[in-house]
Amino acid sequence: WNLIRNVQFSTGLDYQRGADSGTRAGDSYDQVSGDLAFRYQFLPKVLALLSYRHTFKNSDTASRDYSQNVVTFGLEYRF
Repeated sequence: WNLIRNVQFSTGLDYQRGADSGTRAGDSYDQVSGDLAFRYQFLPKVLALLSYRHTFKNSDTASRDYSQNVVTFGLEYRF
């Protein structure tokens, strides 16, 4: 989405249900992730990127549950 000139906004939502077969007892899990990203074009071929992603994993094995936050900042150059 381009709500502001030279600024791009995007969102995402992911769901994953799976099983890890590498453990003796096996482990099934549900994982949900959501993200927001902003890109600002400050030169014709250069953009700045700021994104945030939150992931939550709920597992049959309590010690394998987790919640994760990731913030990313970067620069993109387009040829």
